[in-house]
Amino acid sequence: QSGDQVEIITSNKQKASEDWLNFVVTSKAKGRIRDALKDEKRKIAEEGKYTLQRKLEGMGAAFSQNNIEELVQWYKVGSNLDLFYSISIKEIDLKDLGLLAAIPPRDNHDRITLLNSVHNRLSSSAPYGLTSDAND
Repeated sequence: QSGDQVEIITSNKQKASEDWLNFVVTSKAKGRIRDALKDEKRKIAEEGKYTLQRKLEGMGAAFSQNNIEELVQWYKVGSNLDLFYSISIKEIDLKDLGLLAAIPPRDNHDRITLLNSVHNRLSSSAPYGLTSDAND
């Protein structure tokens, strides 16, 4: 309306930034920026998911939904995606998993499904709340 002309420069390498939410006005633009940010977070989280899977399997614990929920609760993150993302950006150090060893499992199901060999081999470093049963 003011008659101002703007030049829009585009790039295939440009990534959305949270700062952009402060500049755009329309809800459509904000929604697309949020979607782009969420997609980028998912891509980054995939690396963290793979890292966690390798770590758990190396400890003899299964990469199961039950174990992931246990870790989400332990690290006080909002969701699986937040857990994987935090691992990927090194906000969560998986060396800390040994600290879970002092925490008892949430219920008897966890205690029963934890393999004795894992408990014996990793008693000082394996999280008791993490199970080894891949069918969890």
